[in-house]
Amino acid sequence: MNQTLNDLRGQLTSVHTVRPRREQTLRELTDQADTAREELRGVEGALNSLAELEARRNRFRAQAEEQAFLRGRIDAQLSQLPDTGDTYEGSLLQLRAAAAFAQAQVDDLEAELDTDAMQDRLDHALNYISTDMTAYAQALNLEHSKRSIRLDVRKLTVLADSDEGIVPLLRIGSGENWVGYHLVAHLALHRYFTLHQRPVPRMLLLDQVTQP
Repeated sequence: MNQTLNDLRGQLTSVHTVRPRREQTLRELTDQADTAREELRGVEGALNSLAELEARRNRFRAQAEEQAFLRGRIDAQLSQLPDTGDTYEGSLLQLRAAAAFAQAQVDDLEAELDTDAMQDRLDHALNYISTDMTAYAQALNLEHSKRSIRLDVRKLTVLADSDEGIVPLLRIGSGENWVGYHLVAHLALHRYFTLHQRPVPRMLLLDQVTQP
């Protein structure tokens, strides 16, 4: 029994002796890991600095190339100007005149693209054409021609105003009326385009207009 107790005491002594060594080893490993982490952060910082420097250098290179391109364009424009003072002033006047002409063209295009102005011109043209269509329809004694006859540019058809309301071409009577209103629309459009110097033929040939 005494021997067994002595053996246990020896083992406990060994355990108490080994534990401080393990703790010291763990502390050393922890310190080494912390040192490695610090070194890694330093390397990452250096890499980030290098990347930022490379990005700046690329931006400077792009700016230098753009400046060189602009200088080349300016030199090319200046090389086309004459050397003498009088001719130089004349060239400036020509350039100013060309710039004014270009600005006038831009203004005209902007005016043409103005939706309100475009709608006003379209309404004016349709009213003008409607007046002729009504006169032609009455001359041919077509149905529903007592009131206004007009074009519907959205549906590409003829509309007639009546006491009951608006009557589209599909609801206007016989084939004679269909042919008549097609002829009326064609003549009114042709006359409008001719009066406003649009590129349409000045001769109109009709064949068998009585056939539906």
